[in-house]
Amino acid sequence: RMNASMVEFVRAMAVVRTFNGTGRVFGETKAAIDDAAEYEVQWSREFLPIFTVFFVLVSSPALVIVPVGLLLWHTGQVDTSTLLFFFIVGLGFTLPLLRLLNVMTTLAYLGLGARLVRELDEAEVLPEPAEAGRLEGSRLEVRGVDFAYPVRDEGPRRVLHDVTFSAEPGTVTAIVGPSGAGKSTLARLIARFWDVDGGAIRIGGVDIREMPMTQLMDQIAFVFQETFLFNDSVAANLRLAKPDATDEEIVEAATAARAHEFISALPEGYDTQLGEGSGRLSGGERQRLALARAILKGAPIVVLDEATAYADPENEVALQDALSRLVAGRTVVIIAHRLSTVAGADQTLVMDEGCIVERGRHEQLIAEGGLYARMWEAFSEASGIALTGGPSAAASLAGEEVSS
Repeated sequence: RMNASMVEFVRAMAVVRTFNGTGRVFGETKAAIDDAAEYEVQWSREFLPIFTVFFVLVSSPALVIVPVGLLLWHTGQVDTSTLLFFFIVGLGFTLPLLRLLNVMTTLAYLGLGARLVRELDEAEVLPEPAEAGRLEGSRLEVRGVDFAYPVRDEGPRRVLHDVTFSAEPGTVTAIVGPSGAGKSTLARLIARFWDVDGGAIRIGGVDIREMPMTQLMDQIAFVFQETFLFNDSVAANLRLAKPDATDEEIVEAATAARAHEFISALPEGYDTQLGEGSGRLSGGERQRLALARAILKGAPIVVLDEATAYADPENEVALQDALSRLVAGRTVVIIAHRLSTVAGADQTLVMDEGCIVERGRHEQLIAEGGLYARMWEAFSEASGIALTGGPSAAASLAGEEVSS
């Protein structure tokens, strides 16, 4: 149970974090670990006396060999030469025996690792067709989508219900709502992280379930809220989007993402080694590398999971400029937690409890006085933006993203 829970937690980490459910899911994993620990403690207590005697005898064989040998020699059952032989052999037997125990322990851990690898290897693979579908443009359609996460011992947990919308090429669609409303799940369904339970998602008129995974991934550039960097060079991290990219293409993408300047300032430039534990880059710089990847990929559909979530004020202007270059002419879906970044979207979908409860442009949603208006008011109070300043903010963002 502990192994399965830990594997599940690692697999779902990206979704768990954006769902703000880290505490709940990690609580389940911690409970499984605690149960395993309690079992180990009980098992150790039960066998502790036996193991104590065993290790004392193995570690100190003289405690047994000397008195028993002298007793047998005194009673005449063994002669002096035999007694000396067992003294020498017995005292030298400890180290090989302890090494054998270490080998057995190592084999047990290797068996556990092999079992975990088998579990990963036997994970269910989404079915996909052998031939590519024939796409007509990059229009994104989501029709009547239902989805539920399977929860162990509890049955499915409904996340999305009857979600319907479309996004045209060259437009920006923002998805907003409270934490746990299903925003990030919807974004990941577009990239077919899982199959929908009901309804369909189409790109260019073709159901994504009827596309080979390679074809689908060619259509979508996904910028996560968390930027993953491999333990490799900057250039190699960018080439993840396009393995055959030339050095000129990499520099061009980095320049468009406003990343070239800070990359050039690194000790070895584009050859500087990075990694998940690297402290060389700030959050905003890491996100600009993610945007450079997406620009380099050149996919017609871009899904942004709050690409400015961790930007400091100094980096946010650069990130907004990079975003404007990325989204130009593409079908764009933005998961937004910071409402000011999407006030100029062509359409805004407001989600709550897995459903789209409002839709429209910023000005229209403010005028309706619903959930979006309340969210904007709360955001305005927290950031010092006047509620009536929404349209001008929308115009500003539209100028940066849509017009470009």
